[in-house]
Amino acid sequence: MPYTAPAEINTEQYSQSFITHFENRKNIAGYSKVRNILRYHPDQIIAFENDPITHLYEIMTGTVKTYKMLNDGRRQITGFYTKGDVVGLPVDGRYFYTIEAITEASICCHSKIQMKRLMDSDPDFTLKIIKSAHDRLRDAHEQMISLGRKTPDERIAAFLLKCQKWATIQIPAQNFIISLPMSRMDIADYTGLRQETVCRIFSKFKRSGLITLLRSDQLILNDHRQLLKLANLSEDNSETIPRYH
Repeated sequence: MPYTAPAEINTEQYSQSFITHFENRKNIAGYSKVRNILRYHPDQIIAFENDPITHLYEIMTGTVKTYKMLNDGRRQITGFYTKGDVVGLPVDGRYFYTIEAITEASICCHSKIQMKRLMDSDPDFTLKIIKSAHDRLRDAHEQMISLGRKTPDERIAAFLLKCQKWATIQIPAQNFIISLPMSRMDIADYTGLRQETVCRIFSKFKRSGLITLLRSDQLILNDHRQLLKLANLSEDNSETIPRYH
């Protein structure tokens, strides 16, 4: 895999959305008018596995993935993250995985000192860190079960249910268009399948009416209950379907 240099810190003033995001932190020591917001392009590395922890990354826009490289050169994707997620939580002082942008992404970069000040001064941020750690443990447990026990169809059904966080546009009958920023190869490396198997199961789900494929990167979940059954999940274990007003 070719080396991709990390993005440079953008030292310009940021748009109102970023300024608003920091409004409740403006009195915290260590935050200046120039924010530590990094801008990344697709396939650009944010942090490398096993590098010393220097920052924690809070996703403002875009989507990133995390993965580990196996000894034989294969890649195991451990998660996909989007706006509001926090990645790079420390494990023994080093990054547990490589973090890479999938799409154009803007990411708030918290140094160790900033992290401590934020957690001391911003209860909401502390709760976000705790929730992020809890979610990562839950996801790791679910993925371990999926890779070890579930069939290919069950793995893809469970993956599609998790993708509801990327639901964007509401259409009639309470269905939502889901954008898939990741490639079929990414999905394969996440579910432990071959790319051809992923494509075959997507086509199978389309023929059976479980999903509607609008484009390669857009779909609609037509039968949420059947997908839950196929994935061997209860409603409590699936991602919550967003509601738009």
